[in-house]
Amino acid sequence: MGSSQYVTAATGDGFFRDGDKTHMAVTQKDLAQFMRGLSDDPEAYATLHKAESRYISLEMEKIPQGATGFAQSNPLSNAGATLGAYSAIREDVLNDDRSAAYSAADWKSKMAYHVIGGAVTPLYFTTAGGVSIAFGDSLQRGVDTWAWAMGNDMKAQADATANAGIADHYLTATNQMGLMVDSWADGRPDIDADARAGLKNEILDGHDRGSNTTHKYLTDTTN
Repeated sequence: MGSSQYVTAATGDGFFRDGDKTHMAVTQKDLAQFMRGLSDDPEAYATLHKAESRYISLEMEKIPQGATGFAQSNPLSNAGATLGAYSAIREDVLNDDRSAAYSAADWKSKMAYHVIGGAVTPLYFTTAGGVSIAFGDSLQRGVDTWAWAMGNDMKAQADATANAGIADHYLTATNQMGLMVDSWADGRPDIDADARAGLKNEILDGHDRGSNTTHKYLTDTTN
């Protein structure tokens, strides 16, 4: 199922049918502004961010060993663009005047607490043959690696200000995505040092694209 179907539906009826299934679609702008509204609550932001990060980890594990070119780089570029959207939303929350109602450090530390909560809970998916498989091992190599590392550092620094700084460190694009790529590549004998560096560039380039686009959606309040 191509993403073009979602794009077409988002600018039309808002849904499309695929056999007996109905798929809903919204524009990127509407989705970004809706997610921004939810993210005033640090727990809501953390839930969205962790779910998306786990999905990215799942998509990375689907890249076949030995894949090259677009088949290898595109999932990383798309992952970066998605995380870039979350970076833009987080920045918008912290820069908004409404943040005066609570401290930025409090929002960050609460968000980080919910990101690391349940970090190693296995995720299950169903194969084409109908077999349900626990995806915990792959998650621990991917998204849970940075969540686990963040949690360890937060335990070592108990005060909210320190925890807020730790959250900033692990949610900075270079650090979070670098950890995710490294932990994924560690289980891939086909990924050498040069390929690893190239994939990090792909995900960071994607992040810049996603962040820049989302910033535009968040500053455009016209209907």
